[in-house]
Amino acid sequence: MSSFISARRAMDRLGRLSWAQRRLTFIVVVAPVLAWSCSLPTGAAFSPWTLIAVVVLTLFTAIRPDSQAGLFTVLFLGWYWLTQVSTHAGDPVSPWALGAGLSLLAFHTATAARATAPGPADLDRAFWRRWSRRVAIIAAATGGVWGLTAVVASPHPGRESLTLAAFAVLVGGTAYARWAIVHGR
Repeated sequence: MSSFISARRAMDRLGRLSWAQRRLTFIVVVAPVLAWSCSLPTGAAFSPWTLIAVVVLTLFTAIRPDSQAGLFTVLFLGWYWLTQVSTHAGDPVSPWALGAGLSLLAFHTATAARATAPGPADLDRAFWRRWSRRVAIIAAATGGVWGLTAVVASPHPGRESLTLAAFAVLVGGTAYARWAIVHGR
């Protein structure tokens, strides 16, 4: 009986969320399933039990974003990816790895944003601008690292200078983006 009451309380709390918090909750619920889905085209076998585990962990995170449920969700997805997606030396890095990484970025960011304010609180434009800028920088760096990894794994000759140039651009772009955030530009 107490689990039914707890479930009802959780649903009541979700029903009192502001519009901004509901959007963040939607991202919290959808992003881990997308990250899990990215493993399927890379050769991971479909497992309904794994999908159920991802959904359950995700729902716990949506109900209590300030708990450890988000950490367990990310750890579970990381474990699943490492054990189910086969990689071999010299194989190119799958673009699905980038999709999974960006999905985890969205999940982490939305969970952290949901935990910053109470459910009924609305989040102002300054909040969205600040967080969007930070996420864009991290997403660009994630794409850069994936591209750099794909270049390094590529069997084409002469990749050393290209790798060095790509790394320099990535470091320079990240440093500039950080400077722009600190100085409010």
